[in-house]
Amino acid sequence: MDAGLAAVCGALVGASGAVGAAWATSRAQWKGVRLAAKAEHLRQRRESRTLNYRALISVATDLIDRINRQPLVPGWTLLRITDEYADESYELVKILRMTLVDVLLAGPKEVSESAQKLMDGAHLTVSSVAALNGLRFLHLQEGVVTEEEVAPCFAELRRGKSEMATALAKFSVLARDALDNDGTS
Repeated sequence: MDAGLAAVCGALVGASGAVGAAWATSRAQWKGVRLAAKAEHLRQRRESRTLNYRALISVATDLIDRINRQPLVPGWTLLRITDEYADESYELVKILRMTLVDVLLAGPKEVSESAQKLMDGAHLTVSSVAALNGLRFLHLQEGVVTEEEVAPCFAELRRGKSEMATALAKFSVLARDALDNDGTS
């Protein structure tokens, strides 16, 4: 009977070892699959962020370039603020707003907040352009616009452009950092 008991115990130990090895193998495979799925998710998220960040930087740069095409000094340069200039600036801000939505969804929080500051500067800029265009129209219709009325609008335009440039530089750095993050930290 001792030999029979030894055989049964040996079989149990062997079966337990086989079950344990199978469990360890399946657990390792499961972790590998999970790791591969996470890596694929991070790759897809990085690609999406790259496209969104690139689009925002491109539109913001176009808007800044558009604003820079007009001199920002008070005086009769007001006549250079045309309907076309105001419309083009407004259209670029609309495109910027649409791109901002994608960046806000893509995150992360720091990048989204920086993009929102960029948008705030763009709103200030385009509202200043609209005010200057309105003053230009008033000047052409009634000829009563003074430099005291125009100067604050140009000051706001310069401030908005400066805020946009600063926010764009910060956004670019934060976006690069977010894209460099491989998800391990």
